[in-house]
Amino acid sequence: MPEAYALAEKVSASWVAFARTGNPNTSEVAEVDAYSAASRDTMIFNNESRVERDPDRESRLVMEKVLSCHRSRRLRLASKVASGPQIRYFGSAGEVRERFESGGLENR
Repeated sequence: MPEAYALAEKVSASWVAFARTGNPNTSEVAEVDAYSAASRDTMIFNNESRVERDPDRESRLVMEKVLSCHRSRRLRLASKVASGPQIRYFGSAGEVRERFESGGLENR
């Protein structure tokens, strides 16, 4: 448990330094340069703290691709909603289903 307290002290000291100066570097942790999207240097806090370049690159790239698809889908849906007719009647789920099945609501 003493290691956990020591780690908590390092992390807290870095947060305090960052809050005060905008720079998280302290004498207790490895020195890290300001973050840039080009290098993606990231501080890894542990018993032995270190700086890694783009530590979870593969996961980040997958997530960027997923979010990019999600954003483009959301934009396409938003443009359809903005340009298409809007349904103004909202009854119970059963009423909406009945109107849809009878042709009273368009399938869009």
